[in-house]
Amino acid sequence: MVNFSTNGLRMYGVYTVQGLSDNIRERLMGGRASRVKGANGEREFFKLSNEAVRDCPWKFRDREGNVFFRHPAPRHGKGQPDNSDPHGVLPVTIEVKRVEKPQFKTWIDKLQDQARESQTPVLAWRKNGKDWTIMPLLTELEWKEYLIWRLERASQCETRTYESPK
Repeated sequence: MVNFSTNGLRMYGVYTVQGLSDNIRERLMGGRASRVKGANGEREFFKLSNEAVRDCPWKFRDREGNVFFRHPAPRHGKGQPDNSDPHGVLPVTIEVKRVEKPQFKTWIDKLQDQARESQTPVLAWRKNGKDWTIMPLLTELEWKEYLIWRLERASQCETRTYESPK
């Protein structure tokens, strides 16, 4: 038996639904509540990103000094500016997802379609109550450059010697 709860918890016009699987609950959520959750996820991730680049000398910023922000009228498509880059100047294109069940293939296809040649596609995904998972989609050349950078950085750290067990 499914129990529909109307105990005063009402969010964006959708009653809480108890006793349903996550998949059915997510489908019932749909519509406006889902869009609001996605928009909030974008704002949350862009805030985290803006805090990280606050002191970076990047000249393209909004009035508040943010590099990343949610554009009020998003446009998507091949070569089209996305939410986080309405002017088309960032070296990354970002797709932010706040869902419980990942759809990586769909998200990656969308990212690759909207990214320009000069941009690295980045997927940022988070489940409720969890940390962000951030996945840049790298070309072979970018991967090689990343590996070299990581190895150079690691070699600058204090080296430790390990004794073999006796």
